[in-house]
Amino acid sequence: MTHCKDFTADAYATWLADYILNNKIDHPILIGHSMGSLTVAATAEKYPNLIHQKVFFLSPISEPTPKFLRPIIPLIAFVPNKLVCYIVTKYLIGTLGKKQLPRILDLTYQCAKKFTSISDEIKAAKFSVSHSISDFNFNKECYFIAGTEDKLNHQKQTRKTAEKYNAKVHFIKKSGHLINYEVPDQLSEIIQSYL
Repeated sequence: MTHCKDFTADAYATWLADYILNNKIDHPILIGHSMGSLTVAATAEKYPNLIHQKVFFLSPISEPTPKFLRPIIPLIAFVPNKLVCYIVTKYLIGTLGKKQLPRILDLTYQCAKKFTSISDEIKAAKFSVSHSISDFNFNKECYFIAGTEDKLNHQKQTRKTAEKYNAKVHFIKKSGHLINYEVPDQLSEIIQSYL
């Protein structure tokens, strides 16, 4: 699999479309978590006929990061990954996640190792803080699933963004932004109920 070389909405969508085509995947249902929700939205806009009519947004980026924070976030790339993972994970998990902190930290450490370079990490961060799902225009059957304790996405804004797409919204009680790590079984049941 090739690495994404350009960190724009078009490039992410094309990267995912190429993966789908190269692997001969027939109209996959896309599920995007956090920044991945932006990739799903970009792909739904640019390649609607390549993917399934249903798309899922987990802990969706419902509004862009406030402008005063945008220049600061990419600088995190210069801080040791383990320290960033620890601080960010502690901040992002909800009540249910706190009991599983060691396991969730292990998962976030593994994900942090996948960055190809500091330069790529900075470019990806700049993209993620500059966009929200509502930047994209697409016509899909959408499902927004988020935690009631998500500190990055307020429930009011998530509902407002979901309204734009006539989407169904489901909030998981006592979970934070990392719902895929905090309550994977419950999340799986919710997704399957919509399939």
